Amino acid sequence: MKPETEQPLSVGRSLRWSYVSTGLGAVLQLVFAALLARLLTPDDYGVIAVGAGAIKFIQYLVGAGAVAVIIRKSDFDPTRDAAILFASGVLMSAGVAAVTAVLIFVAGGLFGAASDPQVRLALAMLCFGGPLSALGQVSTGILSRNMAFRRLGLQNVGALVLSQLLVALPAAWYGLGYWSLVLAYLAQTALTALFAFLAAPHPLLSRQLLSPRARGMLRLAGSFSMIRIMDSAGLHLLPVVLVHLAGIQAAGLWDRSFALAFLPMDLVVIGLGRVLFPAYGTWGRDRERLQQAWLAIIAVAALFMGTLTAGIATLAQPLALLVLGPVWTASGPVMSAVALWALMRGLSVFAGGLIEATGRLHIRVIHQGCYLVALSATLWFFDPQGAAAFALCLFAVDLFFQSVLLVLAAREIGLGARTVASVLLPGAGGALVVAGSCYGGLSLLRSAGVEGWLLLILPSLIGGFAFTVALFLNPSSRLRRSVGQYFFGGFLGWPLQGEGWRAGAMKYLIRT
Repeated sequence: MKPETEQPLSVGRSLRWSYVSTGLGAVLQLVFAALLARLLTPDDYGVIAVGAGAIKFIQYLVGAGAVAVIIRKSDFDPTRDAAILFASGVLMSAGVAAVTAVLIFVAGGLFGAASDPQVRLALAMLCFGGPLSALGQVSTGILSRNMAFRRLGLQNVGALVLSQLLVALPAAWYGLGYWSLVLAYLAQTALTALFAFLAAPHPLLSRQLLSPRARGMLRLAGSFSMIRIMDSAGLHLLPVVLVHLAGIQAAGLWDRSFALAFLPMDLVVIGLGRVLFPAYGTWGRDRERLQQAWLAIIAVAALFMGTLTAGIATLAQPLALLVLGPVWTASGPVMSAVALWALMRGLSVFAGGLIEATGRLHIRVIHQGCYLVALSATLWFFDPQGAAAFALCLFAVDLFFQSVLLVLAAREIGLGARTVASVLLPGAGGALVVAGSCYGGLSLLRSAGVEGWLLLILPSLIGGFAFTVALFLNPSSRLRRSVGQYFFGGFLGWPLQGEGWRAGAMKYLIRT
C-alpha cells in the first residue's frame, strides 16, 4: 500500500505508536545527552542554544502552517496541492535563510555571536536547517493526516540515532566543540526530511502557485503560522534573551536543563497531542463526545506530566550529576525551575490545540500576544541574572496565562472553569504526593550518607510506588477511568473482562 493512501489508524493504536516512538526518542536523547555533556562545555551548548533557538523561530516564520493546512483542510489533494505547499515553503525558507545568514555576519551580536568569526559561521550554517526541514514538511503533514505515526516515529528515531552516532559523538570526541552540534543538527534535519519524503512522496513542482486555490491555502497556512510564530517567540527565542541577560554560560545551562526537564512534555504532550489534533476534526461533529474526550485527555496529561515534573523538580540535582556530570552541577536549580514551567507549557498545548481545531484562531493570537507583552514586561522589571531566576519568571507568567487559556478552550466547547478545575486538581494532588515522597526519600538517603546513582534511583522507585498508590486510591472516578481507558487499556492493552491480576486491577481502577 502506498504511504500517501495508507488507511488511518484508530486513535488508540495511533496513541500507542506515538507514545512508543516518543518514549524511545526521549530515552535515546537522554543517553546521547549524557555522552555529549562529558565531551562538551556549557559554553558550547550556549552557542548552539542561542543559534538553534533563533533558527527555529525563523523556520516557524516561513512554513509552520503547512502541516496544519494538510491536516485540517478536508479537501486536501496530495497530487494537486502538495506541490503548491512544497514549492512555496522551500522558496521562502531558502530566501529567509540566506537573508538571516547575512544578518548574522553583519549584526551577529543580536544572536549572541559577539565578534567571534567562527561562531558567526556556525550560526550562519544553522540557518540552512530551515530549507532542509522544508524539504520534508509536506510529507510529514501527509503522514500526520493519515495518522501514520508508526512511520513518523521510526523515521524520527532513525534520524536521531544516525546523526548522533555518525556525526555528533565522533566530532565531539575529536574536539570540534560546538561544531559537532551544528553538523549533527543539520544531518538530523536532512535525514528526517529524506525519510519523510521516502515514506510519503509527492509532486515537487507546481504551475499553480498564483492560482486562487494556492492563494487560499497560503492564507490559511499564514493564519496557523502566525500562531506558531508567536508560540515560538515565547519558547525558542528565550535563549537569545537569556544570553543578553546573563551570558553564554547561562544559556548553556538553560539548554541542557530544558532538554531534561521537558522530558514529561515529550513523553505526554507531544505523544498525545500530535495524534489528537487530527482527531479533533472528527470529534467536533459530536459536541458531547468532544467534551468528554477533552476532559479525559487533560486529566490524564495533568496526572502523568505533573507526576514526572514533580519527580524531576525534586531530584534535579542528582539527575544533573548522573546524566550530565560534575561540570554541570549548577544546572540542578535551573532544572527544578524549568520543570515547573514545563508543566504549564505542556497543558497549554491541549488548550491551544482545541481552540485551533474549532477554527477560532483569533483567540489564540490575542491570547499569545498578551502573553508575550506580559512576559517581556516581567523580564524587564525583574531583570533575572541567572537561568534559574529566568525560569521562575517564566513560570509565574505562564501559570496565569495558560490557566486562562484552559478556561477559554473549555468555553469553546460549552464547559466552565469549575469543570476544568475539578478535572485538573485530582492530578495535581497525585503530583504533590510524588514530590513529597521523592523529597522524603532523598533526604533520608542523604542523611544516611548514600551517594551517587542511588540518590536518583531509590527516590524514583519510592515516587513510582507513591504514584501507583495515589492513582488507585484517587477519589476522582473520572481521573481513574480516563487513565484506565487511555493508558492501561488503550496503550498497554490491559483487559477489562476476564481473570488475572491485570483485569482485576482494571476493574478496581475504573470503579465508580
